[in-house]
Amino acid sequence: MRFFTSAKLRENFEIKKGFSMSDTTATGQQQARKRLEKDVIILGYVQEPMDRMDYLKQRIMKLLEEPGPLEYWGKPDPQKRWRVWQLQKRLGGGTPKEEFYQALAILESDGLLIEVWEKPKHPRNKAPHWIVKADQFNRFKWQSITQIKGDRATIERLKIRL
Repeated sequence: MRFFTSAKLRENFEIKKGFSMSDTTATGQQQARKRLEKDVIILGYVQEPMDRMDYLKQRIMKLLEEPGPLEYWGKPDPQKRWRVWQLQKRLGGGTPKEEFYQALAILESDGLLIEVWEKPKHPRNKAPHWIVKADQFNRFKWQSITQIKGDRATIERLKIRL
């Protein structure tokens, strides 16, 4: 097989030899199709990859079923809750912050999650920021909640008051 650098060279080759390059490739393709139709069968199907946001939401809900990790100073949370930063870290470094918070917002609007901020133990510390499944909110003992974020209907159903 020859490679042509210009249309002029290709034209000269076709005129001298007396056949067209497109004729030979068409018959080759037809023969290959016949062979494929004759010899190859397909069983089953290939599953389409899951949407990234759906996967992220599913992974967050699965992680929240597990007990929360150790605090960064090595003491476990006695109630085994998840802090938001721990959950984000557990999902892995390949998850952008924007996508993580977008997934949380979707799950909150669906009434599946609630974000909770408690009063810090010391005034110079940041407020502990927890993420819990809505149906597990009442099983935890909260010190003094300063802010809650979640679906209005879910918060009213759980009878949460500040």
